[in-house]
Amino acid sequence: MKEILRQELLAKTKQALEADDWNAIMRLWQPWVQQGDAEAEYQLAYHYLWCSPCDDDATCEDMKELLRIAAGKDHPDAIWFLANREIHPQETNPEFERQLRRAGQLGSVHAQHQLGVMNATGEWSGPKDLTESARWYRLAAKRETRNLNIIWASCY
Repeated sequence: MKEILRQELLAKTKQALEADDWNAIMRLWQPWVQQGDAEAEYQLAYHYLWCSPCDDDATCEDMKELLRIAAGKDHPDAIWFLANREIHPQETNPEFERQLRRAGQLGSVHAQHQLGVMNATGEWSGPKDLTESARWYRLAAKRETRNLNIIWASCY
C-alpha cells in the first residue's frame, strides 16, 4: 500500500471513529484486506480491537485472526500488538521478548521504544543495559522522525 493512500485511509478512519461509525471503517479497509494487504489487515484489526468495546465475540475473533495473518506476513506493529495482547509482558517471558525483539528489528516504533525501556530498567530476562537501551531508543527516534507527516488515527 502506498503511503499517500495509507495516510488518506487513516485520516478517514479517524473521522469515522469520531462519528462512532464502525461500518465506515470496515468499508475503508476491506477492499485492501481482500487483496491480502498486511497494512490493511493490521489497521482494520487494530482499530477494532483497540477502539471498540469488542461486544461481538465473533467479530473480535475474526479481528484477532486478521492480526495474526498480518503478523505472519512480518508486519512489525501486528507482531508488537499481538505480543502485548496475547503474551503477558508483566513477567519475564522469553517468547514475549523474542516477539518484541522481532517486531523491533522489523521496524515497529512501539516495540523499539518498549525494548529501550526494558533494557534501561532491567525489567526483562537480560541484564540492565543502557547502551542497548540507547540503541533501541535511537532506532525508534529515527523511525518516528520519518513518520512525522503520517496522520495517525486515534481512538480518543
